[in-house]
Amino acid sequence: MDDEVFDDLFPDELRHDQVRDLCAALERRLAAARRGDLELSAEEQQTLATHLAVLRQEEAISAFVERSVAEALALRDLRDSLGEGGEG
Repeated sequence: MDDEVFDDLFPDELRHDQVRDLCAALERRLAAARRGDLELSAEEQQTLATHLAVLRQEEAISAFVERSVAEALALRDLRDSLGEGGEG
C-alpha cells in the first residue's frame, strides 16, 4: 500500500495496524479486569467492552478501506503499464 497516497486521502485516520493494536491493548486491559488483576468497576468494564466493540468495527472498516485503496492503486499501475493511462 502506498502510505503517502493513503495519508493524503485520509490524513486524520488511523491505519488498520494501529486500530488492531488498540483493540489488542483494550482486550488485554479488559481481560486483566475480568481476572481481577486490574481494578475496574462493572460499569467501567462495560464501557471498556463497548469501546472495544466500536474499535473492532473500525478495524474491519479500516482493513476494507486499505484493501480498496491498494487495489485501486494496483489497477492504476496495471493500466499505466499497459499504456491505458487515465483513459476511460
